Amino acid sequence: MIPVEFGEISRNAQGVLNRDFFHGTGGVIQVSTSSDDFRFNSRGKFSDGNFGANLSGRHAIKGTGIAVSQSLDNKNQFSTKFEYNNSQLRSDVTTNWVPGTVNIKSSRLGFNYFNALMNSKMSVDLFNPTKVVGSMTMGYGKMVGGSEVTCDIAQNKFTRYALSMGIYAGKRNLTFLINDAHVMTLTLYQKLSPQFEAAAKTTTRFNESNKTSVEVATAYRHNSAQYKLKLNDAGLACLSYKVPFQKNISLGLGISMDVCNPTVKKFGWSLNFQ
Repeated sequence: MIPVEFGEISRNAQGVLNRDFFHGTGGVIQVSTSSDDFRFNSRGKFSDGNFGANLSGRHAIKGTGIAVSQSLDNKNQFSTKFEYNNSQLRSDVTTNWVPGTVNIKSSRLGFNYFNALMNSKMSVDLFNPTKVVGSMTMGYGKMVGGSEVTCDIAQNKFTRYALSMGIYAGKRNLTFLINDAHVMTLTLYQKLSPQFEAAAKTTTRFNESNKTSVEVATAYRHNSAQYKLKLNDAGLACLSYKVPFQKNISLGLGISMDVCNPTVKKFGWSLNFQ
């Protein structure tokens, strides 16, 4: 089994803690369609009196491992991504530019090599090739560990680094992460039943008088509907509800509120057509 990527070591807990909470989204309408080798998505977002829109598509060329993705938003930002995948290597080139000009804002090259023992990634901005971001994870039995670094080749030093480890024991996950900003994160995930999941996260900032924050979240599914609740040590509670109307239509609703002063702080919704 291929070890997970560095950013996904705590993905089970992060999914419960962060995914499908709609209070911060404003209003979102998303329409997507797909076939065997093509996927198209359009997304509109209303938030704080502002409107954002994005159109994106991805075409995979059968039998070659090659795929092309493009997207355009209402801020006139155009992105193109070329991907190549085989059994042990993925590579991609992503460019961002403004149509009508010759100025490419960024161009990034990435590689991902993986096998049953390790999963490694590297990316570099082709306009600033002296800074390289790399990560590697290795797995053995029920454990996965790894590191991620940003290296400034011109100055011959690491400008950012992080270490992480995860233990996967059946329906329980325990993960640990520490980085160069002296921030340590512990997450715990447990699947209590096929319908019920729970997760907890503690974050300690050693450069702020050992300040620790805590948040817990639960997810419950019943008759295709999903109910989620998250609470942190500052007394902020987030609730969400997601339900499918038909086979290809779903609605998500979310609010955040202060437990000590029960008033709604934020409200958001998301309507998806597939």
